[in-house]
Amino acid sequence: MATTRRNAGVLAPQVEGYPDWPLGRGYTPQSIRNMLKDLGQVGLWLSVQGLAASQLDADQMELFLAERRRVGLEGFLGPARCCRC
Repeated sequence: MATTRRNAGVLAPQVEGYPDWPLGRGYTPQSIRNMLKDLGQVGLWLSVQGLAASQLDADQMELFLAERRRVGLEGFLGPARCCRC
């Protein structure tokens, strides 16, 4: 699947092979693009905060989502929907 390259900040190494995971589970290409966009936003936020990818946990996700809500961006998937391990 061809994807648009996005700057994913500190999550760039994790994003590289990510499309294979949802593609193998029946997600549509558009859904995968949306997931990559969301991951990129989290990765850039981590970079701005001076945090490494290994520091992303539930508390950091809550801070990220709270910041997005504060600036009026509420359309982001929450942790329960974006972390399907």
